Amino acid sequence: MVRLVGKQSERSATLHRWLTPYQAVNAFNPSVRSRGDQVWVAFRHWGSGRRPPFEASLLSGSWDADSPAIVNLTEHARRFDVQNVADPKLLELEGEIWLTFNDGWSATENQLYLMRVTPSLGRPHRCVYGPRQAVEKNWAFFSSEGGIRALYSLNPVRGLGADMPEATDSSIRFEPCSEAAPSSFGDLSIGTQLCEFGDRHVLVAHETWRVATMRAYLGRWVSIENLRREPSVSVSRRR
Repeated sequence: MVRLVGKQSERSATLHRWLTPYQAVNAFNPSVRSRGDQVWVAFRHWGSGRRPPFEASLLSGSWDADSPAIVNLTEHARRFDVQNVADPKLLELEGEIWLTFNDGWSATENQLYLMRVTPSLGRPHRCVYGPRQAVEKNWAFFSSEGGIRALYSLNPVRGLGADMPEATDSSIRFEPCSEAAPSSFGDLSIGTQLCEFGDRHVLVAHETWRVATMRAYLGRWVSIENLRREPSVSVSRRR
């Protein structure tokens, strides 16, 4: 174990300062993306009256800004008849910042979305894939040859592809584009979005532990080589 006292970076301190005013409304699950001197932070929090149902918001500004701009993502999505923004995660596609989220748990079928953040906040695009699971939480998205790719699952590694949507499109239809044989590292689910280093992509996956009706997640570092062609996966033993 390593004590983290005194090890906070300047940028970490900035994010802490930005989120501190929202601690009273139970700010949690932040997702951070930066580009140049600009940074965006999506997070969830209590709704009006400081109680559930939860909502989501987006902070944005330069790293040296004292007061970032804030947009309520839940209110924005409701303008397009999407009632809930759960598990918001920021990512980059074709040099622009995007957001992916789902509309929460459902007893039948929930929906997963992609939404443009820059240069301006766009409409939610519903992600359509025929043989998907009934309840989806996280796909990991990346750019490829002017289109969108999605890492749908880790075991087996399954990739989906789609064209970049027009601003007015209500949905994006994905089709399978790559798949690798099942591996021996067990049942891991996608936790974070991808970070790209040439032909190598990395993310943190979820290893799920269940006790009675409760679930706990442990993070596992995952590295994927040649994700666009013939993907191969390695998983850290560390949790």
